[in-house]
Amino acid sequence: MAVKCYPGILTQRLSQELRGHLPNAQIYLAEECLKTPAQLRAMLEPVLGDDCVFGRMSDLTIEDYLDAEKIGAMRLAVGRAAREGAVVVVGAGAALVDPTDAAGLLPLFATAAVFLFVHSVKTSSSDGLGTTA
Repeated sequence: MAVKCYPGILTQRLSQELRGHLPNAQIYLAEECLKTPAQLRAMLEPVLGDDCVFGRMSDLTIEDYLDAEKIGAMRLAVGRAAREGAVVVVGAGAALVDPTDAAGLLPLFATAAVFLFVHSVKTSSSDGLGTTA
């Protein structure tokens, strides 16, 4: 199962809740495949400038945020775990971890209203994709 998440979803908390309901499932966090904060800053600086909220439109996709080697390693781990039982991948980019490249993971979406995201940024519980509060 791939639980795709928008920025602002507290993936650690979501994965804990999933563990409570799916105790035998192997749970992976797609955020572990993100590029490093320094790599993300270097990639985003040309479009964001000095404002982390307002910038210019870009053609970046979720794949640009992820490290190809980390995705490859997680795909292998998910593929091995799937042979043993249930697997859940949580977070932005979760479907890209599908080891079959054929949408073999059941996609689910975790969304949050804009006001919830703004609240989580203001309370420092979330700072956006690839950043830490």
